[in-house]
Amino acid sequence: IRDIGVTGVQTCALPIFATGANYADALAAAPLGTPILLVQQDCIPRSTFTELARLSADNIVVLGGATAVSDRVRRLIACS
Repeated sequence: IRDIGVTGVQTCALPIFATGANYADALAAAPLGTPILLVQQDCIPRSTFTELARLSADNIVVLGGATAVSDRVRRLIACS
């Protein structure tokens, strides 16, 4: 999993959400060459929202089933 802030990606039309807890999903996406943004199972951390806004993403791909990434993430619910 790469840190997109370090690699210099300025914008991305289709970043990927994956959970660090189920790292196989994130590893499978690495060859796609698009930013992978980490989320928790039930919410999106503030830092991920910040990066998503910086990337000016049009859409998001969510990797993992409902047990890995819940519907709350798909509805863009922030962590409290």
